[in-house]
Amino acid sequence: MARRASRLAGGAAAARTGGGDSAARPRDGIITGYLLKQIRQSAGLSQEGLAERLGVDTNTVQGWETGRRSLTGTRVATLVELRHRLRQLGADAQLIAALEDAPEADYVLAYILGIEPGAGASDAHPLACWVPKRSFAYLLAWPFTGQPPIAVRQPAAPTHRGPVAAAPVLTQEERTRFFEHLRMVAEQSLSDRRLDEAKGMLLRRNAYYSLSWHPSSETTAWLRELEQREARRLGRLESWSPSWTAARSLVVARARRGDK
Repeated sequence: MARRASRLAGGAAAARTGGGDSAARPRDGIITGYLLKQIRQSAGLSQEGLAERLGVDTNTVQGWETGRRSLTGTRVATLVELRHRLRQLGADAQLIAALEDAPEADYVLAYILGIEPGAGASDAHPLACWVPKRSFAYLLAWPFTGQPPIAVRQPAAPTHRGPVAAAPVLTQEERTRFFEHLRMVAEQSLSDRRLDEAKGMLLRRNAYYSLSWHPSSETTAWLRELEQREARRLGRLESWSPSWTAARSLVVARARRGDK
């Protein structure tokens, strides 16, 4: 038990320094941190109680939950160890399972908020290399829609001191920056001749889907314009094309924004 607590405490120290390689970004890991709070509450533990059982100080647990000290900046082994300790403490198994996707959602969120569109190569964008799982997409959407993923929906915890946020919280500036970034990289991918067609399609597919979380008339109009550009770009297709994936996500995004 002492050795286990020592590893977790060591991971906490790594989180404070960004894991040793680079400093953690401020507020990095807010989705993972908010999920950790729900997991802790499902075990009936206070922040002080969890800290005591993990062998770390209470400020570390508080920092993890707020994103002030990034839990995603800890070593992989530390995160695995933490999940096992939470199971042993009686935390909800479904919530703990969601903890596997949360760090990746935080990584994509931090990437988008931390880099200027166009500053990095389009083919190196994290949204240009995969089709995210539904569980990942719901976690990434959580700070924007306020709707908890089905896997993490729990009865509201009793409020002890004042109002409690019902979802991971972003500032208005961060929310605006997130959606502006997605619009810009999607437009750039349409004209970047150096970008591999498949990666460009994936980037736009993921950007269009995520933009459906933005309830603004400006975004709705932009999605309509991009559908016309995609149609001109595709022309008349006589057989299946991977480009249909981006077009389909664009149509889904417009439908979610109220265009029947």
